[in-house]
Amino acid sequence: MREAPGNPRGNRLGQGAAATQLINGIKSSRYSLQGRVARALWAQKLEVHEEWPFIDPATGRRRNLDALAWSTSNLAQGVDVSTYMLIECTKSKLPHVFFQDPANEKPREFPMVASVRETFRLEGRQGEVLSAQHMLGLDTLPFVCVPRLSSVFASVVEQTTQLSGTSSHRTLVDPLTSAATHLNQALHARECEHLHPAVILLIAVVDAPMVLVTEPGNEDDPMMTPWVRVRRDRVIGCDDPEFGIDVVHADYFETFVSTVVPPFSIMFGERILERSSAFSNGMVSLEDAQRWQLSEVETAPVEA
Repeated sequence: MREAPGNPRGNRLGQGAAATQLINGIKSSRYSLQGRVARALWAQKLEVHEEWPFIDPATGRRRNLDALAWSTSNLAQGVDVSTYMLIECTKSKLPHVFFQDPANEKPREFPMVASVRETFRLEGRQGEVLSAQHMLGLDTLPFVCVPRLSSVFASVVEQTTQLSGTSSHRTLVDPLTSAATHLNQALHARECEHLHPAVILLIAVVDAPMVLVTEPGNEDDPMMTPWVRVRRDRVIGCDDPEFGIDVVHADYFETFVSTVVPPFSIMFGERILERSSAFSNGMVSLEDAQRWQLSEVETAPVEA
């Protein structure tokens, strides 16, 4: 093993298999994957915080996420827009298996939009409101519409052919959704003298085979895929939001952050600018709402 100049004699590994075993352990750890991910993010000129600390809203305890990356653009005087990417990594020789949602129904609250009001009233339509996502027509953008959706996400249990969703939830879904809840609350609580909305993306980077079962009854013909969006629905009676988690293969991640996310961030900013007045008065005209899509009108109490 190489030694730095001035390395003392006592700082050496033993002879034989020790160095080989250590190197193999380094290669197989998720920390090497985390480094690859951080390098790809830095290449896009993003701000990157590895081992990002947050407070788990469920336990009140401090946790760490593999990485938080973000960028902020000043679009006009008094209008800044940020894109945040929460990232957790996992590495395995065993496959992750996804079962495509037959309805392919997009999460209604995807993507998470923070630091702005959550609902907007429709002019002339008493008691009817739009979410920020639908007021901006985000559900019509390619980034939201393109990926295949899965509600069932599992990994192969070691030394068996059985599938289990427990590991996937514990190592990817739980830390990402907990971190997103914390970040969303922190952004809503910050004081801004101007308009500064943010979009939060949850990304699981997987260095393992990703297998998609595209429809029930088609289990004999699964498909390898580098990008699947896993949906986590709201629990009835709870305030937790819906989540969409983009599960991306490690070898696709560089493409994802260089050619998939940036166009979406640009279009998000353009729509924020176009609807900037709605963020100040909480109102959007029916004509403006219909310009993109008016399929998600919800009944809600009229605000005083």
